[in-house]
Amino acid sequence: MKILFTFSMLLGICCTLFVGCQQKTDPVADVLESPVNYTQEVQQAFESFWSKFNGGQMADSIVFNQTMSFFADDLLMPGDTGKLPGDGKGLFGWLKGYVQNNKPFFDVTVDRIEATKDMAYVLYRYHETFTDLATGEYSVDVKHSAIMVLRRNDDGIWKCVVMKFT
Repeated sequence: MKILFTFSMLLGICCTLFVGCQQKTDPVADVLESPVNYTQEVQQAFESFWSKFNGGQMADSIVFNQTMSFFADDLLMPGDTGKLPGDGKGLFGWLKGYVQNNKPFFDVTVDRIEATKDMAYVLYRYHETFTDLATGEYSVDVKHSAIMVLRRNDDGIWKCVVMKFT
């Protein structure tokens, strides 16, 4: 029941975001403006984020902050609690401390990417491991499916606005 509620809530958020952005644009003008392949742009942004995240330098404060800049200031991360989504700032604080002693790695497989001029979503699955730097053993070893909703900002940069994993 919680999963159905959470999925319904996430679907509602995605629909609201997509409908809101679609009402602000003219699809004909978008096509005439530029033959840009937005799906390819989103894929590049998505892959660039994971490449940086998996690069082994997340313990460095500058690298951490640059990597986390992929997320929009208004990021929502719906939880599995049935509560309204919270922002990702709490997770970032925890993660920043955790990567000091644990090396993250996400083996990501993209299942689908859909994109318009302003909005996109990525359905993907991943095998997440964090290796304890002192012992060399996994401190985290899980598999998840996820959705990431991205919004293109005024500077043409794709930012994650919603991230939800199961």
